[in-house]
Amino acid sequence: CASMVNNGGDPNTNDNYPGFYPFSVDAVMGQSAVVYPDATGKQRHVNITPGQHPGSRSNFSWARINGVIQHVPNTTATDALLAKFPGLTSGEAPPLAADDPTLARKRDILQAVYGDYRAVRDDARLSADDRLRLDNYIGLIDSITREVDGPQTPTQACVNPGLEQDVDLDARTRNQLRIIAAAMACDLTRVVSVTFIRPEESTGIGHNTHHDADDQSVADYEKPNTGHVAFLLSLLDSINEGARTLLDNSVVLYAHEFGERYPGNSAGNIHTHKDMTVMVAGGGADQLEMGQYINYRNTGARPYNNLLVSIYNTMGLSSAQYEREGIVGVGDYDQSLVEQFGFQSYTSTPEKRRGLPLLYKGPSLG
Repeated sequence: CASMVNNGGDPNTNDNYPGFYPFSVDAVMGQSAVVYPDATGKQRHVNITPGQHPGSRSNFSWARINGVIQHVPNTTATDALLAKFPGLTSGEAPPLAADDPTLARKRDILQAVYGDYRAVRDDARLSADDRLRLDNYIGLIDSITREVDGPQTPTQACVNPGLEQDVDLDARTRNQLRIIAAAMACDLTRVVSVTFIRPEESTGIGHNTHHDADDQSVADYEKPNTGHVAFLLSLLDSINEGARTLLDNSVVLYAHEFGERYPGNSAGNIHTHKDMTVMVAGGGADQLEMGQYINYRNTGARPYNNLLVSIYNTMGLSSAQYEREGIVGVGDYDQSLVEQFGFQSYTSTPEKRRGLPLLYKGPSLG
């Protein structure tokens, strides 16, 4: 789901098949010069699966590597993950500078410009041509904003995070999340993908639970994973980056492939495309509206694709920078699903490149 890989178009497909659109958002951002204007000494994309075991899904990150579409390599062992960041253990990474307090006033001015822009853009009297010119102008303002903000860096030096013993899956997961948070704080990486797999997946219990069990059983099964997500958020929120925390300056997407328990299905199957739930945290330096629950069914529903466009835009990527191989927008637009959910109005080029209303409040990057 976070990778926007649709495996439904091929009757012989499975989770280890790239599907129609094999370019996951994390892999694209890891390759981006916008995310990494200088990648010297950095791990461009860290992909971890603490719970991987024989027979399980390895991860859901895909890319074209050396001309071949394939899974992005992932790391399972804690010591192997730590070895990716010698700056956390060798003392070679320099202390990080504090945020310049004079930048706060500049940010306030630019935010006021954004406020005026949004008010004008949403005026019904504005023509489509004028709206396009306005969006192009605000794109230039956005570039200035990013130059003013620069890479927000913490006031602390890079340090080896304290780890507990890897006595079980949950301890190993916490340790790897500690390493990830420390590496991000030191700007040793900016893009991380985590796949949570419970031990029960290898026996089929987890799969059957999501297909057939009642709501409480599903909630109980997911509780350890959601606990790890909360743990990661608390780590990121504990790291100061001037006026904000590392969490405030980040975007965290927690998602899975389970949607509505649709009527008429006696087994209660939630393994569907419809009504998928996601959690977005962090806010991307105030470009995403946090602290709300949004039910897009009340506004005619929206394709999941536009959520991923919102994340790209928040990270500064326009369509020219995230689109792949001539495909407009992000991901698949399976015609049968478009017709089933009434998404015809969202399949034009401008709509495929639009961030989600109510969530994304940054500039339109096209």
